Amino acid sequence: MKSVALTDVGNLHGAVEFAQSAKKAGIKPIFGAEICVNANPLLLFVESATGYHNLNQILSQTAESVEDSSVADQQRRRHSIESFANRTDGLIAVSPDKSLAELFPNSFYELATKETKSGRHPVVACPVNDNLLPIPIHVLPLDA
Repeated sequence: MKSVALTDVGNLHGAVEFAQSAKKAGIKPIFGAEICVNANPLLLFVESATGYHNLNQILSQTAESVEDSSVADQQRRRHSIESFANRTDGLIAVSPDKSLAELFPNSFYELATKETKSGRHPVVACPVNDNLLPIPIHVLPLDA
């Protein structure tokens, strides 16, 4: 079965609609979220039920810590390294920041970015160890 991943910025608001549409099309959905750590994007993809739980814990922690701000502000909030304590199992991480690799043993990919005319960053994520294979990442604009 083919699969496709969807990441929302700072939340999983599109997960239900995405899962229903993917199932209808015979495609395996992979859930994820994009957050900001150390001023860099961090894409987190769910690999298991534990990963889904951990991602929800990370995202919920953010919402609780900025309770009085708007939803958009909560979603764009920068995360600290401490917010990942004991919450990385079952998650695959992709970021240009290699310093985050130690938080995600055997499941971290370095994002090899390439600026394009549209300002998007479609590229390949390269593993930081030899146990993983490179994965292509295709970034589509929201209006695609």
